[in-house]
Amino acid sequence: MKIQVPKEINPQVEAKLQSSIKVEYDSAAIYEGMSAWLDSQGFNNTSKWFKTHANEERKHGSWVITFLEDKNVMPIIPSVDAPDYSWKSLRDVLEGAYKHEEKVSANWNEAATIALKHADHDGYQFALKMLAEQREEIDLFSTLIDKYNLSEGGPHSDYTFDRDIKHP
Repeated sequence: MKIQVPKEINPQVEAKLQSSIKVEYDSAAIYEGMSAWLDSQGFNNTSKWFKTHANEERKHGSWVITFLEDKNVMPIIPSVDAPDYSWKSLRDVLEGAYKHEEKVSANWNEAATIALKHADHDGYQFALKMLAEQREEIDLFSTLIDKYNLSEGGPHSDYTFDRDIKHP
């Protein structure tokens, strides 16, 4: 007979974290798609920036998986949605990425609320860690947009922006 180790997590928190794996991995796919589109348009440095950020998102998904495993929960690895590739400009990509980060932040805020509601303090602390990451990402994307806005004006401003951009 197997010895069963009980799950150490509230079921509602578990469900939210399971769905959050997809949020993080979909983010990676979106940024990989943005990277590919940017590369196809000749924005090589911005493409590398987004490829680097896609790897960050995969790392965040791995954090969720590890957290669940540490709670004796089998993480369910989801399929990811393909990006829509409907971007029409560098500006469109940057604005889309920022809006996406706002959605991811809302997801982690909801996870924190659910964990707190169910007195799952460890889950709450994990969600707060992810929210801290989101604050960093919102700031990162906000700074990227600020740099873009400062470079606007000339006929080659998008390429000037691309020339100077590097992921921290």
